[in-house]
Amino acid sequence: MSDYRLAVEFGRVGFKVVGIDINPNKMKILNAGKSDVDDIKDSQVKELVDQKRLRTTADFSVLKDADCISICVRLHSIKPKIPMYPTSWLPSPKSRYLRPGQLVILESTTYPGTTKS
Repeated sequence: MSDYRLAVEFGRVGFKVVGIDINPNKMKILNAGKSDVDDIKDSQVKELVDQKRLRTTADFSVLKDADCISICVRLHSIKPKIPMYPTSWLPSPKSRYLRPGQLVILESTTYPGTTKS
């Protein structure tokens, strides 16, 4: 969950949000009810965590229960010479958790046309 502004908004209006991140420090911060994003207050995150409307995990199996999946990829932090394939995890073993009828949204911090599907 490189940038969880959308997750916070979904939680704020009542949805249960589970973020998947591979950074254990980021998960620890968010699950403790703290924010590492400047324009999101700790109190906003803490309220959602306390109400069990926001949590993070590294376990991709939570995808099987989701109706909507938003993939947030921070590509500007990747070395410039590396080809960017943000959806490369979809045909991987993680895709076994996807099912027909789920809405999958890809958010990216790169410019249109700089990634390959």
